[in-house]
Amino acid sequence: MNYRINSITLLFVLLGANVYSQSDKDSLSIVLNNYSKQIHFEIGKTKLKHNVDISIFTKIAALMIKNSKAYKFELSGHTSSVGSKVLNRELSQRRADLLKNIFVEYGVNPLVLSAIGEGEERPLTHNNFPESRASNKRIEVKVISQ
Repeated sequence: MNYRINSITLLFVLLGANVYSQSDKDSLSIVLNNYSKQIHFEIGKTKLKHNVDISIFTKIAALMIKNSKAYKFELSGHTSSVGSKVLNRELSQRRADLLKNIFVEYGVNPLVLSAIGEGEERPLTHNNFPESRASNKRIEVKVISQ
């Protein structure tokens, strides 16, 4: 292991600043997106499915609050390709906005949150079967350095 610290990093540490590495950012992104996979909506609506465990919002919000001095968070909504592109983009935006509002209610500073509706533009897989469409309907959390 390399324990060398450059002078700029040492200065930040001595001044009491938090030093975050790329691996910290990547790890945070993985955890937040694993949590966000548990958030599901009713078909064609912004209403959460009845089986969503709302404690997931506490977990996500706590991580955002803890890391809000170093990072901002972009919530992006995604849909399958069923329906029109315009309606899917609008739906995904409304879902991302809803989550942003939920996290603000849980204490996350609104200045570190943004919400983007991607619609059907960035699928994880094809939309040929219900199972694959389900994986394309998602919320992603992008961690952005401040």
